[in-house]
Amino acid sequence: MVRKLGVSARLPALQPTHAIIEAHYGNTFMPDWFDELTEGVRNPTSYRIAVHMPNVSPAMLESLGGEPPLHLALKVWRLTPAGPRGRWSSSHWEEITETWTNSMVTTTALSQHAGLLVRSETFPEEPGKVRYVVGVRYSRPNEEGERRREEQYILINPRHGRDTGGKHRHMPDAELTPNSTNGDWHDIDGRTIVAPATRTD
Repeated sequence: MVRKLGVSARLPALQPTHAIIEAHYGNTFMPDWFDELTEGVRNPTSYRIAVHMPNVSPAMLESLGGEPPLHLALKVWRLTPAGPRGRWSSSHWEEITETWTNSMVTTTALSQHAGLLVRSETFPEEPGKVRYVVGVRYSRPNEEGERRREEQYILINPRHGRDTGGKHRHMPDAELTPNSTNGDWHDIDGRTIVAPATRTD
């Protein structure tokens, strides 16, 4: 029981967070069948990233006369190769949270994929020369009423449009640690959550 924060029951264990990438291609001004047929050989113009938190509901982010049961925040980095001859032996981390969250939409998922979805879109990038890391920070009370923080990091490597779509889930990497602490985490306000999404991948 977490009496100090007015929560009458213990929160359920959080299920795995994951990200889904959707590739978007430029208009060739050709028939739709041609665009679909050539998607495998054309480079996407941008990617839409959806971070799915299956066991987070809007109610968990709402205040009940005190602290909300859950504080949720995001942080996003853009990675570029910094090794010799443009190799990924090392990488440069650029914190882009503010830019990414400017077009971010937070919505509840469909019933068959319950939880919370956070969506945003990347800028056009040179294929193979950029990756992204999305950090998700959970802060919730323990049985003594003290807040416990947990951070998860998801590496997203678009790879010329491969590994995209709902069948490819990008999971948190326990060994991934950001090498940049610049910038602030973006808090998800439960009051900004919009109507349920029409699709989840």
